[in-house]
Amino acid sequence: MNAEVKIYATTFYSTTYSSRCMKDLKIVIVSWNVRELLGRCLASLPDACRGLDYEVIVVDNASSDRTREEFESGAKGREQRAEDDARPTITFIFNKDNRGFAKACNQGIAKLDARYILLLNPDAACPEGSLTRFIHEADKHPKAGIFGPELLNEDGTHQQSVRAFPGVWDQAGIMLKLHHVFPGLFRRYFGDTLDAKKEADVDQVMGACFLIRRELIEQIGGLDERYFIWFEEVDYCKQAAEHGWDVRYIPSVQVTHCGGTSFAQVFSLKKQKYFNNSLVKYFRKWHPGWRAAIIWTLQPVSLFLAWMVGKGQMAKGRGLGAGKAGGETGPRLTAHGAWPAWLIAILVLEVVSALTIFNDLWNSIALLAVALIVGILAIKRPTLAIAFLFLELMIGSKGQLLQLWGWPGLISLREAIFAVFLMGWAANAWKAGAIRSLPSLFRSRIEWVLLFIVVGYAGLRGIALGNPLMVADGNAWGFLLLLFPVLELANRQSESLRRDVFPVLLIAPLWLALKTIGLEYLFSHGFPSISPQAYLWVRRTGVGEVTLIVGNAFRIFMQSYIYYVPALLLGVSWLVGAGRESWVVSRGSEKIPDAQTNSNRIPQNTRLMAHYVPWLLISTFVALGISLSRSLWMGSAAGLLALAIFYRKRLLKQGRTLAVLIGLGIASLAIIFAIIAFPLPRVDYASLAELFGSRVSTVDAASVSRWHLLPVVWDKIMEHPILGSGFGATVTYKTQDPRILAANPDGMYTTYAFEWGWLEHWVKFGLFGFVLMIWLVYRIYRRVGASQSPEWLVYGVQASLIAIAVVHIFTPYLNHPLGLGLLFMAEAVRLCSAVIKVFDKESEDYKVLTDHETQVMG
Repeated sequence: MNAEVKIYATTFYSTTYSSRCMKDLKIVIVSWNVRELLGRCLASLPDACRGLDYEVIVVDNASSDRTREEFESGAKGREQRAEDDARPTITFIFNKDNRGFAKACNQGIAKLDARYILLLNPDAACPEGSLTRFIHEADKHPKAGIFGPELLNEDGTHQQSVRAFPGVWDQAGIMLKLHHVFPGLFRRYFGDTLDAKKEADVDQVMGACFLIRRELIEQIGGLDERYFIWFEEVDYCKQAAEHGWDVRYIPSVQVTHCGGTSFAQVFSLKKQKYFNNSLVKYFRKWHPGWRAAIIWTLQPVSLFLAWMVGKGQMAKGRGLGAGKAGGETGPRLTAHGAWPAWLIAILVLEVVSALTIFNDLWNSIALLAVALIVGILAIKRPTLAIAFLFLELMIGSKGQLLQLWGWPGLISLREAIFAVFLMGWAANAWKAGAIRSLPSLFRSRIEWVLLFIVVGYAGLRGIALGNPLMVADGNAWGFLLLLFPVLELANRQSESLRRDVFPVLLIAPLWLALKTIGLEYLFSHGFPSISPQAYLWVRRTGVGEVTLIVGNAFRIFMQSYIYYVPALLLGVSWLVGAGRESWVVSRGSEKIPDAQTNSNRIPQNTRLMAHYVPWLLISTFVALGISLSRSLWMGSAAGLLALAIFYRKRLLKQGRTLAVLIGLGIASLAIIFAIIAFPLPRVDYASLAELFGSRVSTVDAASVSRWHLLPVVWDKIMEHPILGSGFGATVTYKTQDPRILAANPDGMYTTYAFEWGWLEHWVKFGLFGFVLMIWLVYRIYRRVGASQSPEWLVYGVQASLIAIAVVHIFTPYLNHPLGLGLLFMAEAVRLCSAVIKVFDKESEDYKVLTDHETQVMG
């Protein structure tokens, strides 16, 4: 009796078979670059199939490891038969390209002339008699169409062999890597609730050893070739169940499986892409609608997490100390490889923020998703999570890119990720036994301890005086808690911290400049269809302020621009401090002697910085120019003056550096002019003279309001000059702010937030707190100076501290996460230094401290 069978897939196969010549088993093995394991697998089959009439089909998906040369013989390896009849017939099919697992399996299944088809992974090894027993057990269950054995690891331990069908929530959790953090939530899906030694009907068995009854193939066809890799067996089990067949788990049969050997060769980001692609196809096929939409939406997030995991594995493989032998540290490698992923993360965050800012539900969902990711990273790799926190500081201004439950939101993105990070870091540090190191880190930082006490005092003082806005005023100081993880991680994982944070410090200023340029062009050229929504987005997220200055020129100011001040000073310090090396790299004609390797080469970090610093400085000049912020200009000027003093002995030799800075400044002015004057669409543009002249004058609303505030603040200080007035203390003054005048025509305005930053400390903290804040900045300045970081970095950070102190005179930053974040970064620079030095008065020079001296040094 003959019958015709069609294997339904993207490509169709047909063949005719006779039951009288039907074999017991056909084994189909799909291989890709696993030549040695494939040989081991094939060698195990004769003993495993003893007593069976079987054949083996090997479909090779264009391996590049000489698989074809190894196994090809006779008629170019298409068929081999050993002289011993006990040996199997092995047919090789060598594809010219990688067709994916499902299509390759269907190639092997095509000639359906066996009672059972076994899809066997090449990294599996079958013990003696195992497949014979498998067929005998399968014959006992005529209602089952698919069978799976118990899979064992190489050491003989149990490997997951069954799973439940995928659900939207367990797959969403897996995409977010939650199964690594909360494995208990996924026990049912991973089959952990089943007895591994008990035979049972299940949803799906693993594809490593996947036995299919011929009748099932006759009914539903082959594997769905739309899946390139992953979920083809899951889909097949689902189809079987839909057609009334059982899926049987048979633990009395055991097969050893290495586990994903072929695909382990692919970088984790690429694996995640394949996984996502197949998962989306599965849900569109079996769960269309909102479930498939959720899975599709999570794809970018899962790719970002996969990249993070991949970078962590690469870094772990290199080791924390990798790269030092050649005089270089890890940041260069990370910066080059990581910035595209960070840029993607920024783009996703900004786009999601813009698209959901008017939809409270989706804005809240996005916030919770980001917070969840940060929390996971904080537990698994806290240095990467803290890098994300610094990124949000540098691009988020007030931290409200996403908000929970509407605008103004109940919880901002910054508050959410700050909270989950602290919890995740605490869990990580507790597990590592690192919590007990914190007292020693604060022993040499008594000023920080005193600041915590003063902040607590200011809260109690505000309560005692009945200040109703005490909580709203003092909540920003909660950001001080971030100092604990910053110090602990800089001490415990300094190399990892440098490697993870360094790319953020590179990409964030560039992104903020691009965003500024885009907004300036958008507003200066009208675009009535989107400008109002863009303006509301900027205002609702608290990212910045947009003000028409003159003509079609707008002033765009973002609080995060404060980070351009250290960017400017660090860039200039590098140009001066790196000296001849920067010009050598620019010319590419000479090489610098490497003291550590005694070889002539251009240091890798020097090469990176030489290409990056000019763009950093252009970004800085453009942003500071469009910001029209006198406070930032004055702070930058103070920092540049400090650098001039630091480098006073070599200033006369910096003609080329000065020329470069002037050139970059001119290029930046040209960019600003081009943005405003670009003729498409045509506009009447303002002159730069009018634009900058409007801010050079002190006769404008902001300046007048600030000077009106000064005597009022001084009077408030005099009310409680020693004890202070605590958080929530307010003043009332006359302002010229047009937005306030619109609501209060008399211009009288009451607020707890003052423009005069240092004086605000005196108002809230009293005299001691005011002096303490000055001492804190000075102590950090000294600690940075005592570190043996590169000279340009030390001088750049010290100049930045001076600049921030000057900015804080006019615009408060050191009572806000943005300013505190800068202080934390300065502390991290000191702690991440391998060697610490201190000034010795007797020798009038710096001396290197011992480990013990470092712990007690102030």
